[in-house]
Amino acid sequence: MYDPLYDDMFLMAPQESLPHWWQQAEPIWVTAERSGAKVAMFWWDGCQISIRGERPTSCLQYRSSIGAPEIRATLLSSVARLQAGEFQMAMVYVENVDHAGHVYGPNSPERIQAWRELDSAIYDTLESAPSDITVIVLADHGMADRANLTFIEISRAVDANDIKLMLYGGATAGLIPKNGRRDKVYQDLVNARFPGLKFFKKEDIPERYHIKHNRLTPPIVLIADKGYSIMSVSSV
Repeated sequence: MYDPLYDDMFLMAPQESLPHWWQQAEPIWVTAERSGAKVAMFWWDGCQISIRGERPTSCLQYRSSIGAPEIRATLLSSVARLQAGEFQMAMVYVENVDHAGHVYGPNSPERIQAWRELDSAIYDTLESAPSDITVIVLADHGMADRANLTFIEISRAVDANDIKLMLYGGATAGLIPKNGRRDKVYQDLVNARFPGLKFFKKEDIPERYHIKHNRLTPPIVLIADKGYSIMSVSSV
């Protein structure tokens, strides 16, 4: 993400020195702590930041890869500590399944193995959890198989000299044109007629996406259909 107010790019974990990225919403652990509950966080990015003046009681900072034995031990320990009243809520983020899917594909043996390991640890956790502890499993997005992808080469239509930043690529992307060049960049995309690509000026983004009114949303948003992938264009 790019924040035009601070002229600053967001980078994955951790960013203790840039707390402004974390203040727009109130995480559930902040709400819980304010209500008097003690919260333990494991590998969940953002728990290391003071958000609206609050931090969780315990925060083990984000790591991108956790071994299966450590995952199992952490889940089981969390249940035991909740049962003992040490905490009233524990949140554990495990990136292994997501990482394997991104690198090898969602139907790959590597992704399936990562899920089996996590599934086994969750099963053991449920077996050990008493009836008064609620266990909730969350996932943040799905994935499409990368086989037979059609790549959308934005650089065939958009002049890199017109672009300040291109954010991300793949399923979605954002374009931040240089001053005064947004309409030209948009028209270049219109003229290109790329199959498998939807794109919007910020003010035209459908309300159902819930990103239209935030300053972090770029001036032009690109969305690829399933089976397509947006290639990045370097800014000049």
